[in-house]
Amino acid sequence: MTRLFCFLALLFLFSCSNSNADKKTATNISDTIKVSKTDTVPTAKEISSVSTRIDSIDKSNSSTIAADDKKYIQKAMVSKSDSLIWLTANMKLDHRIFGYEKPDTASRKMILISIFTNDVEGNPFKCPFGSYYQTSNMENIRLKYVSQQGQFIKANVINSDTIQGSVYIEKKWIEFDE
Repeated sequence: MTRLFCFLALLFLFSCSNSNADKKTATNISDTIKVSKTDTVPTAKEISSVSTRIDSIDKSNSSTIAADDKKYIQKAMVSKSDSLIWLTANMKLDHRIFGYEKPDTASRKMILISIFTNDVEGNPFKCPFGSYYQTSNMENIRLKYVSQQGQFIKANVINSDTIQGSVYIEKKWIEFDE
């Protein structure tokens, strides 16, 4: 009985000391934010830091694409047979294709297909349909061309043969299979 009591007392003391250590240990939740386990809401400075990082990624990768010669740019293809949009990444060609909520580049970014690791890993733009290197990486998601609307095409986001929503992609990123 004494042995059991000693074991339980040691277990209790060990648990308490680990609990206090955990409260003091910072956990890295992103490249730029450190929040202790006792914090519940990131500070305005931390949010600003993440926002600045995303703006920096956006500016850097956008300028790379804009500055490149057109022969180094890859476009997504709309299949003539089934209207599915596909793109297989080529490491020698750049692509950065956003699908927007509305036919307006200032609207919410819904999906991203990009060659850039910092665009894709961790979905930094928080696109609801995700961020991918190529269409074959889109688990259970397919993009299907619907129509043209001004400088955009409309595509349905399909998951298991069910339309999950629509996105608008700038026409400059799309080619039609002939």
